[in-house]
Amino acid sequence: MKAPTLEEIVKQFNVKGIDDMNEAEKFLNYYESLGWKIRGKYPIRSWKACVNGWITKMKDFNPSKHKESFTYQEVVFINNDRNDKRTFSQFERTDSGTWVLR
Repeated sequence: MKAPTLEEIVKQFNVKGIDDMNEAEKFLNYYESLGWKIRGKYPIRSWKACVNGWITKMKDFNPSKHKESFTYQEVVFINNDRNDKRTFSQFERTDSGTWVLR
């Protein structure tokens, strides 16, 4: 397996809905330090599968950091839906342009 670049890792994190450059760098540093081997022993066959596992564990360790995000259009729809109790004031805009519940 050819080791991925930071840009490739960031792209894979984004595909999975995670916009966190620091976490992508942690992933890269961790696996580079192990020589792209699992537990330092077994060569990695799919770094993308490792990203998926990393994200799952990351969410388990810090669930509040990775809230469900919405587009502006989704927030407007939720706000106008009489059956949905969430209101526009309960959302906040993130630096990446998405919206999350406060």
